[in-house]
Amino acid sequence: MYNTVMIVDDSKMDLMLNQIILETEHYAKSILSYSSPSEAINYLDEAEQGKQTFPDILFLDLNMPVLSGFDILNRFDTFTSPQSKECKIYVLSSSDDEEDIARLKTYKNVVTYLSKPLNNAELHKK
Repeated sequence: MYNTVMIVDDSKMDLMLNQIILETEHYAKSILSYSSPSEAINYLDEAEQGKQTFPDILFLDLNMPVLSGFDILNRFDTFTSPQSKECKIYVLSSSDDEEDIARLKTYKNVVTYLSKPLNNAELHKK
């Protein structure tokens, strides 16, 4: 069981479904859910400053309005704290765009790409 995981997804339905799956699987002691990418970035910025704790795992949707998952990944790549380096990022998306998947490989904290929604089998592989 992880201490903290964060889910960022503009779809409130997907956010709720993924949170239920994580809770049912007892995946983490604490689950942070954000439907607003800007609120998630604010939290991560505070974690970088030592005001919050970085999640052990970040489940991140790619395709969101205003700020995309790539915007969050770009910000995350600027972080230098040792704690930020420990956070594993799992990208969630309903898209299977080959360019997006190839681009994800350039981000150091991205572990893998998962199709939405999360499922028990994928969680237990990690």
